[in-house]
Amino acid sequence: MKIVGLDMSTHCGWALISDEAGLLGHGLYETSDKPLNSLVEDYFYMARASSISYQVAGLVMQVQPDYIYIEQTNKGRARGSQKQLEFIHFAVLYELKKNNWHHKVRYIDTSDWRKILNIKMTKDDSKHNKRVKSGEIRGKITPKHLAVRWANEMYKQKLKLKDNDIADAMAVATCGILKEKTKLGYNINQRELIKALSD
Repeated sequence: MKIVGLDMSTHCGWALISDEAGLLGHGLYETSDKPLNSLVEDYFYMARASSISYQVAGLVMQVQPDYIYIEQTNKGRARGSQKQLEFIHFAVLYELKKNNWHHKVRYIDTSDWRKILNIKMTKDDSKHNKRVKSGEIRGKITPKHLAVRWANEMYKQKLKLKDNDIADAMAVATCGILKEKTKLGYNINQRELIKALSD
């Protein structure tokens, strides 16, 4: 079984994971951050969304996954960023439907994949953040740090914090493998399957 995991934004992280071979590929699709020819704001959103959607559709057509797992959108603080994200989700889903891949799409909440994969703060992380809060040291550990650390340990990568979208996509795809195997009736031990994927 092959699953594409997507962490969609203007920096769209993707990962391709197989239940038999583990991590097969990963990367980042990006769009221009500069408005094109002074487009009206909404048309700029559409252009960026189209760019991401074509790249994702190309990946899906190339690798022919069994499922496409997409991280669910979270309520955004910045109106413009949230609006751009909504355009991207629409454009990607539109391209996938146009190419008859819509029935393979599954959404998953961030909190769900973090819980399923046990990606959480350790006691040492909490102690570190307390020291940061008190002003002793700098550099708070965030959920982005945790996802990157997990991906590096799980798939023996050397991702940096700026690669957090790729790390999230790896986690989304890994969680997709676990969920689909369970749906198929496999009595799986998550730790053993995760260990098999990372070997």
